Order: sequence, then C-alpha cells, then structure tokens
Amino acid sequence: MNSSRLYSGLITLFLVLLLAVSTASAASQVSWTKSGLLYSGQGIVHQLQIDCSTQLVLQAPAGTAFDLYAMKNYNQFNSCQGVSYVRTHHDRASIGSGGISSLTLEPGTWCVAIYARSGSGQYLLEGSSTCPVPPYSHPDPCFGNSCCGDQCNPGCSPFKTDVKTGHLYQGQSQTFGYYIPAQRSYIEWILAGPCGSEIIPMSMMSAGDVQTMRTRFCGTDFDLYIYKQGDRRNWGWYADYADTGSGSGGYVGVAYPQAGATYYAQVYAKQGSGQYTLTCRSYTCQDDVVMMMKKPDITTMMYTATSVVPPS
Repeated sequence: MNSSRLYSGLITLFLVLLLAVSTASAASQVSWTKSGLLYSGQGIVHQLQIDCSTQLVLQAPAGTAFDLYAMKNYNQFNSCQGVSYVRTHHDRASIGSGGISSLTLEPGTWCVAIYARSGSGQYLLEGSSTCPVPPYSHPDPCFGNSCCGDQCNPGCSPFKTDVKTGHLYQGQSQTFGYYIPAQRSYIEWILAGPCGSEIIPMSMMSAGDVQTMRTRFCGTDFDLYIYKQGDRRNWGWYADYADTGSGSGGYVGVAYPQAGATYYAQVYAKQGSGQYTLTCRSYTCQDDVVMMMKKPDITTMMYTATSVVPPS
C-alpha cells in the first residue's frame, strides 16, 4: 500500500469518527455526585432540580442498608421537609440491599432522602441523564431584534446600575446597602451564582428571564434576602422580600421603592460555595410601571416570598 492511499484511508477514518462524535453530542450528558457520612439511623435530604429524565444511583459500604426516597416538591420556592417527612410521603423509593439503591426521576424539583437503615459509612449519590442540547443562544440578547432594550422603551432605561462580586462558602453571607435618594419607579436585584454566568437583559427582566434563572441548578443553592431600612438587618427580623428558590440565581424587584429609605441585599450560601455577582438597577420611568407589582403581598409576576425569616 503506497503512502498516499494510506493517508487517504486515515482521513476517511477520522471523518467517520468525527461524525460519530457529532451525532453522539446531539444530547448532552449530565452527571453529578453528592457524598457524605451517615451512621445507622441517620439520614439527609438533598433538594434536586431535574431538567430531564435522570437516574440516581446510591452506593453505600458493603454490608450496609442505605435506602433512597424521592418526593416531588411542587412548590419550588419552599425548602424540603426533613428525612422522616420525605420517607412517609415519598413518591418513589428504593430499599437498599448490598449497599446499592437506584431510582429514575422525571423533570421537576425533588426532595431526595438518604436513610441509613442499618450500618454506617460514606455514601455516594450519583445522578446521570442525557438531555437534549438546547438551541444556540447568541451572547447578544438583542441580536436579530430591532426592537430591544432601550430602543423601544426610551422612557424607562436604567437610571443607575451597581455590580457587586464576591465569594461565599456554605453558611456564609454578605450584605450590601442601597440608599434611595429620590423617587424611583423600580429597583431590581439580580443574583447570578456559581451555576453559570447569566445574560442580564438591558431593560427590566421579564417573567421568562426570571424563571430561566431560577430553574438553573447545579447543586449550589444561594438565596437573596432584601431588608428595608437599617433596623431590619438584625438576625431574627423578617426579610421584606426574598428569593429562596433552588439554584444559585435569584431575583427580587420592588416597584416604587420608598425615597429616602435604605434597602439592604443579603446573599446567603445555603448550599455549596463559589463566586457570585449581584447586579442592582434602579429605574425612572415616564409611564407607570403597570407590568410590575406595586404591593408586596400580591403573588404574581416577578415577586417571590415576603416576610421570610433570614438564615440563622
């Protein structure tokens, strides 16, 4: 065989392999692990955001019996209940034998409990799924849209933007103060955490933008609390607004904030650690902000929980 024919054959083989890899990548392979130590009679609950059909495999030391329970959490803005509650109200269960348990979960927010029925030791919970690759999203949010951002809403552009960045370990928090010197139509806080960088629209975030941010979950859970006035920052006080949904992103918007007041934003690392970015934007709109809520006790649009106890 001459060298030119050999070279041609190698090129053909490379193209076949490249095509096979491209075809396989039509679906995105997602995998993650969680681990810990449990003694006999102990348990732990993990809140998981499942985007597509996912298989959970629990591995425990040989000779132990670690059980796996899963309960659908239909209200994703509340945290999961304890181990006993999930065990008695579960939707799925896998009773461990030989140190291995497994479950398959459909998309949604789940509370997954691991219970050491007998024996003690380290456990490893692994999740794997094959999700469809999302369509390509251009980095410019206004690409292909001639009516975007301030071009179509010149009377309500951001008056002032402030960006804070930092790093938190699990259980830590950071608080920032924002003084409102004059009348503003709207003020919003956008938290982007370790689950990935978010594209922040040039104008007010829509309900769809907020929902996309909230459903991004990579195992790290950061919460956002907003307190009005300085005397509300002490531990034990209720937060005026909060986004405590699962995931490292968060959003709180306040229509017509009080002029002369100070608002405090607290970023809290409830689960996991990593970098975060907190963007605060205030607006002065020519027209009334009718698309936003003017009262904190109405549960529509982009507001989340109100009167929330801060972390202790």
